Amino acid sequence: MKKLLIFLMLFSYSLCLADDNNDYALLNKDDKAPFKGYLISEEKGMKLKLMDLDLQSKIKVIDLQQQEQLVMQQRLTNSENEVNQLNKQLENVKDNSIWGKVGFFILGAAVTGLVAYGVTRALH
Repeated sequence: MKKLLIFLMLFSYSLCLADDNNDYALLNKDDKAPFKGYLISEEKGMKLKLMDLDLQSKIKVIDLQQQEQLVMQQRLTNSENEVNQLNKQLENVKDNSIWGKVGFFILGAAVTGLVAYGVTRALH
């Protein structure tokens, strides 16, 4: 993504320089400049600077989005791990055996018997 954005911005730079408005001139080494290159107008130079600043800010936005995506992925992984641990703990706590059910039935019958005994003793 970053490479594509850089390519597009460089391509647009070349289109900016390819105008037929004579906003630039090709310099040779023997011309009135000590280097070979392009001499561009101040307006085109400002456009290039603004485009460069725009490119840099877009690259920073992409970097921040990638960092945010990594953080969100880490949070998701942590949440999934926590859910899995809680599911394991819940499975360990559940007692679906027949002996647990029988034990609670006997306890309920005993409490009911004791309450009935107490009520009949109080009424006589």
